[in-house]
Amino acid sequence: MGTEEEYTKELLAELEQCFIDNDPSTICGVIFETVGGSTIGTPTPPKGYLDGAKAICDKYGALFMLDEVMCGMGRCGYPFTFMHPDFGLSNGAGPDICTVGKTIGSGFVTLAGVLISPKIKKAIDEGSGYIMGAQTYHSHDFNCRVGLAVQKKIYSNNLIENCRVVGAYLKEQLQTKLKDNKIVGDIRGAGDFLSIEAVKDKATKEPFNPKLGVASLIAKRALDKGLYVMGLTGCIKSEIQPNGSVVAYGDHITMAPAFSFTKEHADFISTTLAEVFAELEKELL
Repeated sequence: MGTEEEYTKELLAELEQCFIDNDPSTICGVIFETVGGSTIGTPTPPKGYLDGAKAICDKYGALFMLDEVMCGMGRCGYPFTFMHPDFGLSNGAGPDICTVGKTIGSGFVTLAGVLISPKIKKAIDEGSGYIMGAQTYHSHDFNCRVGLAVQKKIYSNNLIENCRVVGAYLKEQLQTKLKDNKIVGDIRGAGDFLSIEAVKDKATKEPFNPKLGVASLIAKRALDKGLYVMGLTGCIKSEIQPNGSVVAYGDHITMAPAFSFTKEHADFISTTLAEVFAELEKELL
């Protein structure tokens, strides 16, 4: 088994080879989720990966873009997730473009944004000096006022710090209470954006047969006990069958409690999931 540093180098080599194979002059930008969302269950990038990816994009003249619609704006314990000290960008660097959403309006309103770096602003100023934008949802005063009120509340109540502190506590409790469960393959994520991957074999990480619908089973059992989590499949791979249907391998659940959640809420979440996984361990193995 290699080290995290070796894995980072392997991933970066793969990224650079993709540039080379496809002619760097044809690639205008690369989009990354700082922390993967519901599709693959909140994996955090290995240390040094984002810095290395940005350097490769800079080398070949491509824009380095981060999608933080799901993971950002405090969800992972920092104002922007690329600021995370464990896996984020170093030396105060930021992406060329960053997309944000969800947390801006806290579900009260639909609101999202595209944030640009000084480099992008300079290119626009020295180019056309114009950004096309009009009509649909343009300058939506009400939604923007709600979004501003939400942000003021988040900062006045130190809710980003709460995500970081209570989220770390929840992750620790999940790791402790599920440590010996034979169908728990991984517990991952940052802040209060966390996932648990369910596997048939804890050692090899072999997934369950997709026909069993394990992720849905976990979500249903949890809901029966008063806890809502997202049960999702496909975090390992998906295969298109001859008849055109898709079979997804890899079961995981993802949770993202409210920014105001407490250690008592975290205890309820971890205890409930420990009960659910203990029941399914007996039934599935």
